[in-house]
Amino acid sequence: MRIDSSGRVGIGASNMSSYDTSAQNLLVSDTSASSGITIRSGGGTSFGMIHFADGTSSNAEKRAGRILYGHSGDFMSLHTANSEALRIDSSGRVGIGATDVNAPLEVRNQSALQIRTSTGTGNYWNLAEMMLLVTFSWRTMV
Repeated sequence: MRIDSSGRVGIGASNMSSYDTSAQNLLVSDTSASSGITIRSGGGTSFGMIHFADGTSSNAEKRAGRILYGHSGDFMSLHTANSEALRIDSSGRVGIGATDVNAPLEVRNQSALQIRTSTGTGNYWNLAEMMLLVTFSWRTMV
């Protein structure tokens, strides 16, 4: 392990400054095999976390963004602006805006659910309107 004069830490490496300047603080390296980091947290109700902080004056600043693993429910979640944004449960179901996921992909939104196209023009499909159109079209065909 090496700590350089700038306070950067290298485990298995000493060339921290060779990597992206926005992520040089900690380098874990094994150039001959796989490498990784393990976060061990104990107990049935504990969490393993990586926090991205904006400051220290409030919880919103201390955990502006985070990756969290909940041991008791065996789930992983991503948080932005100190709120859960996405959850993957122990069955592999994904929830966006939902913490109690009941389908392979569950998306909850207080307003109209939209899927944006990748054209960059701001075009989107409003799923509520699409469902009305499909229902209306189906009823007129029957």
